[in-house]
Amino acid sequence: MDKQYDIKEVRERFNRYNRLEKLIQEKGRQLAVQRDRLSDLYRQLEKENRDVEELERASFSSLLARITGQMEQKMEKEVQEARIVELRFNDAKRVEKELLEELTKLKDEQYRLRNVKEEYKIALSMKRDQLSPSQLEEMDRLQDELHDCQSTIKESKEALTAGEEAKELVERAQRSLSSAQNWGIVDMIGALDFIADMAKYQKINEAKQLMNELQMALRRFKTELVDVNFDARFVVNISSFDTMMDFFFDNMFFDFMVQSKINDAKRQMDGIYDQINNIMAELESINDRNTNKISELKEKIRQFIEEA
Repeated sequence: MDKQYDIKEVRERFNRYNRLEKLIQEKGRQLAVQRDRLSDLYRQLEKENRDVEELERASFSSLLARITGQMEQKMEKEVQEARIVELRFNDAKRVEKELLEELTKLKDEQYRLRNVKEEYKIALSMKRDQLSPSQLEEMDRLQDELHDCQSTIKESKEALTAGEEAKELVERAQRSLSSAQNWGIVDMIGALDFIADMAKYQKINEAKQLMNELQMALRRFKTELVDVNFDARFVVNISSFDTMMDFFFDNMFFDFMVQSKINDAKRQMDGIYDQINNIMAELESINDRNTNKISELKEKIRQFIEEA
């Protein structure tokens, strides 16, 4: 029994090693994509800063623009654009750091398991010493099939946990956006003007923060889905809120624009919510199928041991 326990323990570590290989590849892909995005944003930021510097240089045309009042408007526009790109760049830099930390942890764990392949071969050899060739073939086949089912259930449960965390953040973002929608309607009809305006932007701020957290949760969810062969694509776009967070004006045109952005974000959250729900339903189905199969395999193994 001790040798059998040793085989099970070594096999679990061996499977963990193989799983880490998949996770490292996926995390490396995510990091490469994020670094490409970071490079693009850096180039954009340099361009926006150059535009601002050019406007700040004294010239006859800029003096004339100041006299006519056009210079201030143009400068405000360029500074605003540069600030938005800077916010996006800093956020992308934060995500890159998080991905690098996650990748390093995975590589460190895999390194600690670097000898597990050889340990697994030794444990398997000990098992073979006790069984005839025909018994070994049948036992290994059944146990491998059983272990695959158990691993699939474990991996799908981990994915479900990650999915639940992401789903909760989506639901909270939906509530904040719904509240922002309601306050936006009140604001546009002119009722409780100042109060409605402040309440609306408070809810937008809440939603933006939650969507930032959601990005990380969806990355974890997507990484867990690799183990159960799902290839999900989630897109959370919060850049449209950047301007509204720092510059807003009290006029009907701008209120309609803000309301449109809120509606777009709400539809985006609704779509992600449906996508998560569909994936989680499939994961539950995978669990049910493998749970039934495990019961069947355990019975076959029991019969094999009794008849061997």
